[in-house]
Parts: sequence; structure tokens; C-alpha cells
Amino acid sequence: MKKNYILTIFALMSLTLSFGQNANDDFIDIITSKTCECVELKKKTESDEKLTPKMQMGICLFQSAKEYKKELAEQYDFNLDNLEDDAERLGKLIGNRMAFICPNTLLKFSVELEDEKEDSMVFFASGEITDIKEDMFVVFNVKNQEGKIEKFFWLTFLSSEYDVQNSFEKLKGKNIKIKYFEQELFDPRIKEYRVFNSISSLELME
Repeated sequence: MKKNYILTIFALMSLTLSFGQNANDDFIDIITSKTCECVELKKKTESDEKLTPKMQMGICLFQSAKEYKKELAEQYDFNLDNLEDDAERLGKLIGNRMAFICPNTLLKFSVELEDEKEDSMVFFASGEITDIKEDMFVVFNVKNQEGKIEKFFWLTFLSSEYDVQNSFEKLKGKNIKIKYFEQELFDPRIKEYRVFNSISSLELME
């Protein structure tokens, strides 16, 4: 996924370079440069470590653009006092110019944004393995603290200090903590796509 993201950024850079620069848009370059400097500075500031990449970019963008409210309103019909509808348009405008002015900053932001998306799709669960099914895939039935039993599927590489591959049958009755993600796969039994809880790591709990 990250590779595709990087290729997209380089394609955007090539596209931006091919169009060149509009002489009437000098203030856009200034906003873009200030945004780039602000983003790099925030990455080095401990107090801003809790900000997501998107939040950092948004704060820097609006801080840099506020000095040019009049120009943005006249040339692009942006209202910085109410950007609910125009925030995405302004972000795309500055993002396109970033590919020309500070491509490295844009590339790092894109990678971090992709990491953030991936992290938001990861889930955790813990409980006792009450049953283990062996079919096409290994399925662990896990009972959580509320007594609810959920199914978790071993579909891909599973990271664990325990020798899962050779001893997964012995996990029945053990308390475990797992990290998993939701994966949509075709189920031939019902002839439909459905979401599976796919385990990515497993840890034994004392």
C-alpha cells in the first residue's frame, strides 16, 4: 500500500512540474512554503507529538493561509472564516503545490498518513480459547471477560513467541491476547463476501 502511495506522489510531482507555475499565484507558493516549514517544525516539537499527521497539516495550513484571506477569497473564492465546505479544496490546492516546492515533506506526510490509516484498522482482543476448529483455516473461539465468544481466523502470517505453527492445538484453555484486523473474503458456502477477524499476532497471558 505504501509503495502505491509513493508512486502516486511522484506522479503528482511530475504532473505539477509539467504545468509549471502561474505568475499570479505567488502568494500560494508563500503559503505552501510556510506550511512545509511549519509541518517540519511540528515534527520536532515534543508538545505536538500527540497530533496526528492530518491535524498537523491542517493547523499549519490554516496558520500559513490566514495572512492571505483576501487573495484566497478573490482568486479562489475561499472563505477562511468558514472553511467547512472549502477545506478539502484548499488542501488539494496546497498539496499540489507542495509536490513542487517541498516534495520530501509531502512524501513523508503521505507515508505517515498511510501508517495512521493502517493503525486505525488494527484491533485487540483477549480472553480464553474455548475451542479450535481446523478446516481450510484454523479458527480460534475466544471467550472474553464479558463471556462473549468471538471467532478469530488464522489466515496470514501470525507473529508470536509461541510456536503456533507446530503447537496451536495446545492453546485450547489458554488465555491469550491477540492483535487482528478485519479482512473481507469470499465465503463459498454462502456465496457472498463477509468480514473475517484475521489474527496478525498472538501472545500468551499468564
